[in-house]
Amino acid sequence: MYFKILLAAIQTGPSIFGMAQLSNTELLQEKNYQDLNILIKENDFGKITDVSETKLNNYLEKKYSIDTTQIHYTSMSYGGVRVTANEDSRIYFGTKYVTYSSELSFKYDLQTKELYAHAYDSKQSDKEAVEIEYTPYLGKEKFLDYFGFIQFEWIAKTWENGKGQKHGDWYHNDYGDDGVIKYNTKNNIKENKDKIVTKKKTYIMNSSSMSRTMLYSRIYNNVNYMKSYGFFGYRWAGDTITLQFDVETETYATAWNAYWASAKNQLFVYNLQFVKK
Repeated sequence: MYFKILLAAIQTGPSIFGMAQLSNTELLQEKNYQDLNILIKENDFGKITDVSETKLNNYLEKKYSIDTTQIHYTSMSYGGVRVTANEDSRIYFGTKYVTYSSELSFKYDLQTKELYAHAYDSKQSDKEAVEIEYTPYLGKEKFLDYFGFIQFEWIAKTWENGKGQKHGDWYHNDYGDDGVIKYNTKNNIKENKDKIVTKKKTYIMNSSSMSRTMLYSRIYNNVNYMKSYGFFGYRWAGDTITLQFDVETETYATAWNAYWASAKNQLFVYNLQFVKK
């Protein structure tokens, strides 16, 4: 009986009869379990594009030959993750927190159709809305914790047949009281194409939607009128954000005026992306 009690004491007690207890870590090491905190040598994984469990699994499998069926992730964000051994793992024990910087493959170029409104003794209009949806892998809250801006470059081309010096092609790349005009020549597409520059625009992104904001406008107002506009805005629905570009053109000509009222409008957007804080 004494012999059995002695064995139980050695197995469960902290230190009996001069025999020291082994820690859980030491016991696991004796069983050849690997400590993730030691096995994963990096504290930072560098840049990761479109972070996900699959991306992290691929990295750990390739870099450290880790069996990712034996681990799981907690506290996952766009800036870091905790790698933890499964409770029933027969290979690993422990945990390791690693950081990384996130990038997104979300990057778009787009252009609207060329709007055209042509009026006589009437009001005519044309418009188009271009929408792009994005649902972050880790959800809205974690997405906004890391990414704080929407950024893109843009330029717009408008045309109208108003009389005097204001008719013809205009190129817009910023917005002022009446739109900042980059060039105003009839043949500048061929002659000045290399001089027409885009404008980089950055908007703060938050959990609320942003109603459409004017990018540019062009208005000729006399007996007849021609109006062209460009807008940008975004809205949230659950975890999905929708980026929207609107272009509009409206013309009006009276019956007793011998002239038609005509206008064109087109918007070009480049490198549309989300930028981290």
